[in-house]
Amino acid sequence: MDAQGSPEKEIPKRTKEDVFDLLVRRGFIIPSSEIYGGLSGFYDFGHLGSLVKRKLIDNWRDWAVRREGFFEIDGSSVVRKEVVEASGHLKSFVDPVVKCEKCFDAFRADHLVEEKLGKYVEGMTNEEIGKFFSEEKISCPTCGERLSGAVNSFQMMFGISVGAGKKAIESYLRPETAQSIFINFPRVFRATREKLPMGVAQAGKAFRNEISPRQGMIRMREFEQLEIEIFLDPEKLEEGMSDWDGIKGTVVEFVKEDVSERATVESLFAEGKVPAKHLAYWIGKEQVFYSDILGIPAEGIRFKFLPKAETPFYSKGNIDMEVKTLYGWKETIGNAYRTDYDLSTHIKHSGKDFSVTLPDGRKIVPHVIEPSWGLQRMFYCALEAGYRQKGEGRDWVWLDIPFSIAPYSAHVFPLMKRDGLDSLGKKIWKTLSAKGIDCLYDETGSIGKRYARADEIGCPFAITVDYESLENGTVTLRERNSMAQERVKIEELGEIMGKKLAEDREKRN
Repeated sequence: MDAQGSPEKEIPKRTKEDVFDLLVRRGFIIPSSEIYGGLSGFYDFGHLGSLVKRKLIDNWRDWAVRREGFFEIDGSSVVRKEVVEASGHLKSFVDPVVKCEKCFDAFRADHLVEEKLGKYVEGMTNEEIGKFFSEEKISCPTCGERLSGAVNSFQMMFGISVGAGKKAIESYLRPETAQSIFINFPRVFRATREKLPMGVAQAGKAFRNEISPRQGMIRMREFEQLEIEIFLDPEKLEEGMSDWDGIKGTVVEFVKEDVSERATVESLFAEGKVPAKHLAYWIGKEQVFYSDILGIPAEGIRFKFLPKAETPFYSKGNIDMEVKTLYGWKETIGNAYRTDYDLSTHIKHSGKDFSVTLPDGRKIVPHVIEPSWGLQRMFYCALEAGYRQKGEGRDWVWLDIPFSIAPYSAHVFPLMKRDGLDSLGKKIWKTLSAKGIDCLYDETGSIGKRYARADEIGCPFAITVDYESLENGTVTLRERNSMAQERVKIEELGEIMGKKLAEDREKRN
């Protein structure tokens, strides 16, 4: 019952379709090539999405790069064939595919077996996966025909030719950003401080020709990775963490061999459940980032230690960070102890020397710890977690996202489009914009409707200019979550909003 004794209205559960509708309708994302039928697995960031994306990268750059004293590069999206040949992608970067003999659509065979039969097939051969299609009834998702064809391998990389004629060079769009860091390691090492440990980061695009991309922004053919490679002396693997004391007490949900526990990252390392201190450190940092900066509830985050069948042969441990979404638990960050495999394989294939000489005279090939973040999945998880249905605190859909990642920090509303209110509103908008505050000026519709539009995109503050503003230089400042309003002086707007932004971050911490 509500305060008036009337039955409370049941708030409908949010759905994937609800969230996706908001993202597309308000301009966070736009299906690529939409007017020509779209292109599955590709999305453009709209005018709001591009702002959120930039702020996510800025927060990552501050939290994961700047505070660690790492260096950052920006590699080309196109690499020669030799790069992916040496890295192993040319041979192993394939997916099992099954084709329908009636409609000729192709599908990920492993995904269909897992979805239709509930059987996990990671690590199985094509022949082993194929037995499920010959022995079990698995229907084509497109036409309903039983799938019984052979399972074959499909190369996931986009091949391209660079140049023309005899001088054309066989190349590929990179399937991951890591190799750009590895092949550039010698130059970065020499050009910087020539000292280990050393971290090199990169925010950039990667491309994978997924057979049947689904689940919106969860599985895409073009996406962006926020990748870090930390190069270490294999005899000093516990050095190079800027804030171990501040992170070691972070409690995470850790899943290994289907056993889940909540423990501090320090204890997970001390008990040998995490094979490297840097891995423990980074899962702690990722937990803090996702919960405090992105606003994702801690109970919706877990770290899964991958079994041997899912771990590359050269790795000493892979730990995926997963977030609970409306699509289920989805990997958003991959953490790996890659040993010296990547640098060693490029030494072998290129004939170049990637080793380094340490101050004590030892000549080594560094080991590598890799935290690899997916930007599109981070973007989606943050907005899905903040999505609030009509009835959750107000009579319209709204986004309860952290202030620091909202597309606009403030909307400026003149009460009327006359009598100088619009002129003063535009002046305030220009002044705040000049201070680096993302603002939007909106003078159409009632104030109530403008508040709703601002809430719907997660804008933290609404500034209303009224006739009192002309008299005493004050405006009404409305805060999104509480909907509280206060009169503040125009010249103090920037300072007050700055304090409230900091308070929001502190509250979420």
